[in-house]
Amino acid sequence: MKWNDLVAGFQAAGYEGREDDLDGVKSWLRAEGRSDRTVLAGDRELNLDELHATRDGKPFDASAVAKQAELQAQVDERVRRALDELQPKQTETKARRPDISGGKVCLVDDPKGGYRAPGEFFLDVVRAGLKGHDHAPSDRLVSWQKATLSTYGSEAVGADGGFAVPTEFRETITRLVNAEDSLFGRADQLPIETASIAIPDDETTPWGASGPQAYWEGEADAYAQSKPSLKLKEYRLRKLTALVPVTDELLEDATAMGAYINQVAPERIRWAADEAMIRGTGAGQPLGFMNSGSFIDVAKVSGQTGDTISGVNIIDMYSRMYGPYRQGAIWIYHQDVEPYLFRLSTEGIAGDGSAATGFGFPLFNPPGSSQNVGPYPTILGRPAIATQHAATLGDLGDIMFIAPQQYRFVMKAGGIQAATSMHLWFDQDTTAFKFRMRADGAPKLSSPIDPRTGSNTMSAFVGLAART
Repeated sequence: MKWNDLVAGFQAAGYEGREDDLDGVKSWLRAEGRSDRTVLAGDRELNLDELHATRDGKPFDASAVAKQAELQAQVDERVRRALDELQPKQTETKARRPDISGGKVCLVDDPKGGYRAPGEFFLDVVRAGLKGHDHAPSDRLVSWQKATLSTYGSEAVGADGGFAVPTEFRETITRLVNAEDSLFGRADQLPIETASIAIPDDETTPWGASGPQAYWEGEADAYAQSKPSLKLKEYRLRKLTALVPVTDELLEDATAMGAYINQVAPERIRWAADEAMIRGTGAGQPLGFMNSGSFIDVAKVSGQTGDTISGVNIIDMYSRMYGPYRQGAIWIYHQDVEPYLFRLSTEGIAGDGSAATGFGFPLFNPPGSSQNVGPYPTILGRPAIATQHAATLGDLGDIMFIAPQQYRFVMKAGGIQAATSMHLWFDQDTTAFKFRMRADGAPKLSSPIDPRTGSNTMSAFVGLAART
């Protein structure tokens, strides 16, 4: 039997790690209660180390395997020393804490999964990643994972497959990912249980010739017939992961480690999700609205000076946002744009980018002004958020007017998973936590909306063409 054939069988049984990851395969086998040294193939007993070492047709090198085992022992010993210093604290905590092995239903109902703080959960995840019986997954962690299997059925249990983060700790991270300045948090989010879903969208308009219609009928007349016109859109979950390094010093303080992870992990996940929502290619990641067929880039004013923004630009963009979407729309812009935005609220900028007397009313209102008591500036009454996701001044995407709720994010029910590895930064005394979220997304509109009369199309996502 070849290594690839063996791993294919493991994958069919639930292994989700890399095909060539020997340590990952062994960790999964231990979590399944099976031997991590040999496997039975028919009436033959196969050595995993030898089978993995000869997977490319190379002869088995016993000395290389021995060196790898020696390095592995050094890795485990260093992490054990750091974690064993916590043993007295954890023993004392366990003595005070009531028994949490009350059963599956009890743990599922416990938003903390039997833990008092995020740091305690993360420490158990670290211990579960170590090899050897002394550092097998704790009874508390195993009980929590088994309790969640019915809720998040297809997720693996084990350090390499990931651990479902208890509800309260997961919601803390998710809440920070969905912070007020997050585009991801403003999008239409749909949790699903499967790996993919096809959603029919009705992109017809009340004045269009397709889709359901309404008619005035005469007395005793037969009803005029119409039929729906739906576009089937398929979403296939993609993996978004964030690596968070945790030093040995942080491992010695569960409270500090929990606070650090809760700060860093949401920042990284939020950045990647927002960037995909704007510029995602749709290949292995969500489709960003700038790369979609529904995005409108409004032309600059004739003769406009390069790297400028004018009041005419702002009004032109506003007029291309579909009216019903404006109530939930926001402006996003690069900070390089702000000198022009502030001037729009005072002396104004003419269509060619030069100074002028303005339009008779302020287009831009900073926070604290008489016209704006909110936390963000406003442009024509809608929030304006500065973000590094925007392009620099003069490029397409330096300022955009968007309706985030018209972007759909589909994500795996159960949210964020956590896993750990001691090997990635072993030489730096650092443990890597990996957070994983499975999601996909795309704008709800596949093309701009045609008006009933006139020629200017409308959309939920509007940008300003480059001014060079």
